[in-house]
Parts: sequence; C-alpha cells; structure tokens
Amino acid sequence: MTLEIHKDGTTMTALLIEDKYWNGVLDFWLQWRRAIHRDFEVPKTQEIYANNL
Repeated sequence: MTLEIHKDGTTMTALLIEDKYWNGVLDFWLQWRRAIHRDFEVPKTQEIYANNL
C-alpha cells in the first residue's frame, strides 16, 4: 500500500493487487459495498471514509 499526503491536507492511498487476485478482491469489495447500501442505506455513489463512521 502506498500513502501520499499532499500539502493541502488531502491523502491519496493505493493498494497494489496482483492481477491473479483482482477478481476475488473486486468481488469481495462489491459484496461489501452492496451490504453497506442495503443495511445502512448509504447511497451507492457516496464515498465512505473510516473517520466518518
């Protein structure tokens, strides 16, 4: 994982995943995101930040 903090205070993170694992990671993430939408009615287009939970 890479973390970059900009002068304006924004943070950019990236998670590097080998291509052979991508389908499994994407499937898990989509299931999690659908559950958040279903259980907590968070709009599908809203970004989610841990510090706001």
